[in-house]
Amino acid sequence: TALEGGSLVADQYYSSDDGFKYYSIINTIDYSGIGLYPDEVVRYDADFESVGDSFHFPYGSVSIPEAMDSKNEQMLDFILDHFPAEKQIRALELGSGRGGLTRFLAKELEGRHMLKEMVGVNISERENIYNRETAHQEGIPDDKFTVVADSFDHLSFDPASFDLIFSNESILYSDDKKALMKNTADLVKWGGLVLYT
Repeated sequence: TALEGGSLVADQYYSSDDGFKYYSIINTIDYSGIGLYPDEVVRYDADFESVGDSFHFPYGSVSIPEAMDSKNEQMLDFILDHFPAEKQIRALELGSGRGGLTRFLAKELEGRHMLKEMVGVNISERENIYNRETAHQEGIPDDKFTVVADSFDHLSFDPASFDLIFSNESILYSDDKKALMKNTADLVKWGGLVLYT
């Protein structure tokens, strides 16, 4: 599928040397998105308008990787709270990037004997190669970990084929968010879980 719009821009950026280096320097090579900081405060009024000092970031109290780990753990908690312990989960991440969160969840679910398959969809083949190689090095079974090079605006999976669909700071690149939400609803099984950050 030919990329266009936001997908094309994202692919060009994340596949570039500058894009790859940027996240490696400001974060970690395994960048998995913005983290959770213990003292972060966001205040809104009744109309969801920002009030006063909206954000307080406690620089120095928590490292960026620690904050990302906190966010990843919270995602795992949502998943474990939703599914019974014996459930075999087929999961799809939209915009898996370098795969930090994808692999974290795959390893955690596999360790609990809950992973049927983890599928990541990401447009940057440079990031996909890193993700696949790292997953193999980390011992995630190859038959349970797949990375597909494509835009999540062009998903071609069977309807109702995933128990879990999640996206970590990626849906902003969708050119048609309404269609993406419809496709997500079509792909998730009845009783499944959809998580977006």
